[in-house]
Amino acid sequence: MTSAAEAKRPNAILSLFVWLLPSSSLKIKLLRMLGNSIADSARVNPCLVWKCGAFEMAEGAYIGAFNVFRSCRRVALGPGAEIGNFIWIGAGPEYQLHHPEAGTLIMGENAAMTGKHYIDCSGLVELEPYAVIGGHGSVVQSHGHDLYGGVMTAGKIVLGHHSLLTTRCVVLQDAYLPPQSVLAAGGVLTPPKADETLEPNGLFAGIPAKRVRDLQAEGYFVRVVRDLRVGRVDSLD
Repeated sequence: MTSAAEAKRPNAILSLFVWLLPSSSLKIKLLRMLGNSIADSARVNPCLVWKCGAFEMAEGAYIGAFNVFRSCRRVALGPGAEIGNFIWIGAGPEYQLHHPEAGTLIMGENAAMTGKHYIDCSGLVELEPYAVIGGHGSVVQSHGHDLYGGVMTAGKIVLGHHSLLTTRCVVLQDAYLPPQSVLAAGGVLTPPKADETLEPNGLFAGIPAKRVRDLQAEGYFVRVVRDLRVGRVDSLD
């Protein structure tokens, strides 16, 4: 799909009302009229969208209900990408005066978020294909303080392909989760050191998160479908 990032932003008031409509082919047509690029098979449930740039949704992409999008320059969902319910996705518009890609969320093919997360896209947040923000209550924050420079800054966060945030994780500005890796529950992922190379297939845990063991590139980490089937209930005795 062609990028709509540089196009004029859709009318804020009209967008507010159209995005609140239930999912339908009429809603997709109206969103297109406002300047968004929405595929026919995409599904768009009622959300609160305020002062955002154009959205791009490829075939099979999905946005759940009761999400909030505020001041994002660009939101791009690849084929089959999914945003769940009750997620706050916002950006500080001031950063967009300093860089043309600030305020951006990019989700690759079959990347997903579950629900009740906070995603700060003041810089750029990218979920590579099949990356998942799972569980509930995680915070992804792409801006922060330069304490010595005395200014606020924004940066880039990347979750590598087939990676997983479990639940109540915190990912900070300029952090990187390698492909086929997991951030354990409650972990705080910080930027790597300048001379640090983060290899794939690792379990990261702790505050700040460190690699605690290697993972095998199988199962979840090589899957070619978005959703996981329910396959087991452990002993409840």
